[in-house]
Amino acid sequence: MKKVICLGLPGSYSHIAGENYFNNKEEFISSESFDGIFDAIDKKDAEFGILPLENSLSGSIYQSYDLLMDKSLKIVGELEQKISHCLYMKGKGEIKRCFSHPEVFKQCRNFFKKNPHIEQIYFADTSSAALMLSSKGTENDSAIGSPRLTKLYGLKLIEHDIQDNPNNYTRFVVVGNKMNKPGNKVSLVFSVENKPGSLFRTLEPYSRLGLNLTKIESRPLFGKPWEYIFFVDLVLKDHQNCLKTLLAEMKEHVNFITVLGLYKKGRIYES
Repeated sequence: MKKVICLGLPGSYSHIAGENYFNNKEEFISSESFDGIFDAIDKKDAEFGILPLENSLSGSIYQSYDLLMDKSLKIVGELEQKISHCLYMKGKGEIKRCFSHPEVFKQCRNFFKKNPHIEQIYFADTSSAALMLSSKGTENDSAIGSPRLTKLYGLKLIEHDIQDNPNNYTRFVVVGNKMNKPGNKVSLVFSVENKPGSLFRTLEPYSRLGLNLTKIESRPLFGKPWEYIFFVDLVLKDHQNCLKTLLAEMKEHVNFITVLGLYKKGRIYES
């Protein structure tokens, strides 16, 4: 049985994503950090890892992108998961503190605007926050996480879906040591020359080759003011020969280009 490493304990969104993608057929182990996921795969303690890459409300999760750039792991799969944030308590007191992951607080800004007195306490993942509430929390403490936490940690459900928008989805990717050979979706990162028209010339082949560009996002290039790197996702046609053509043409106009992964376009799941 293959081992899959996820951020957080059972009940975390990453854990749920892993169970959905692998149909709960693999052995799941937990990590306290994104770095720990990469280290475990490098040391062969796990074969695959689950990483949250972007959220429909709060945007890209840059720590995941940074690790994909700095490390040797590749994206080998993806899925989109609907996120339903639930508020839990242990007792019946007035809420004074709330435990959860920082990304969760970003996605529930309206709730905290209405309740500015509630202190936000950051945890590495939602399931660790739930465990803390269950084991050491007071009647004035609360936690936010998935709908599964009430059964796993014996917590009292206070309110469903406290996120800012009901259309809340997180895109998770599966990472591993080797690049896939088959696949219809590609993730790239590149930096263009600082010359007029460089970005246009780099992206022009997408239109000519009939490729569907599903994402493009820029970030400042560390150590080089006013220079940028670009993250791109694209969907291939029926065959992959056009990928070789695309990369060859892009290389004429970029400082560097790295393929982060070739994989099958993912499904959408409920939490």
